[in-house]
Amino acid sequence: MHPFSRISLAACLWAGCHATPRGPSDKPRDTTDTSGDSGVPPGETVDLVVPEDWVESSAEADPFLDHRPAEVDCDPSGFHPEDGIFEIETELCAYASLVQGSRSDIAPGDTLSLLVFHSALAAPEPATAHAAIVLDGRVLWEEEIPIPAATEIYATEVTAARAVPQGSPIVFHVHNHGANSWKLGHLRRLRD
Repeated sequence: MHPFSRISLAACLWAGCHATPRGPSDKPRDTTDTSGDSGVPPGETVDLVVPEDWVESSAEADPFLDHRPAEVDCDPSGFHPEDGIFEIETELCAYASLVQGSRSDIAPGDTLSLLVFHSALAAPEPATAHAAIVLDGRVLWEEEIPIPAATEIYATEVTAARAVPQGSPIVFHVHNHGANSWKLGHLRRLRD
């Protein structure tokens, strides 16, 4: 087991988390196998995203356009790096589809490890929160959570089914009513 997986698993067991491995969706998409382009040797762990590089997605590029409100009210101070992770505060940004390019290629068979967590979810009235990570147009991970909800950790590993070139878009999406906090701990590629 990779050392980061042990940390995630320990955090998961401590908090009583819900982790559901999910694979990419079945949306067809052409890709070119560029598995050697990044210069990263086999056996290394690579962060596919970094906390400092997230920017708001345009409406045209938002993979959740059907969820997107007519007017997105997201104060840029509502999403930011914090102590090496990335945080979205829904009191300031109730709808976010944030994007950055993958920092490495992905080859079929690579393990993708992600860690997402949220504080206790509350809202003035019962509601539903939605969070997802989309990799090159396909859903890698997604959860819908009825509000109110307890603090939760989602520690998941997925085996890549296809090649994804370095620079391909990765979207971190959250929409949530109420003043809550979502954090992306990591999205990494682990190659044997």
